[in-house]
Amino acid sequence: MGCYSDFNAFRYNLLNLCSSQNPLIKLNTLVNHSDCNGDWTPNQCKKLIQELNQAKEIIYKIFYEDLEEIKETINNILYLCHLSVRYNSSIIFQ
Repeated sequence: MGCYSDFNAFRYNLLNLCSSQNPLIKLNTLVNHSDCNGDWTPNQCKKLIQELNQAKEIIYKIFYEDLEEIKETINNILYLCHLSVRYNSSIIFQ
């Protein structure tokens, strides 16, 4: 996905963009995880899928012609989360 600082910037940019359109969106599973250590369990990935789908809906609806890197990153993380749930395997941060 890139370096730690890129991931950290991605998630806070995403939160800022989404919360500007929907103040109730929190993205807790995404934002409260370490940017450089640990894992997302399959159960956390289920929550993350819900959060990212909410964010994706906002991003694609409001910013449909922009933010290609954020859209690509959302889709990449969603892909990994679906694999995690399907194979009951964690996503490891290293």
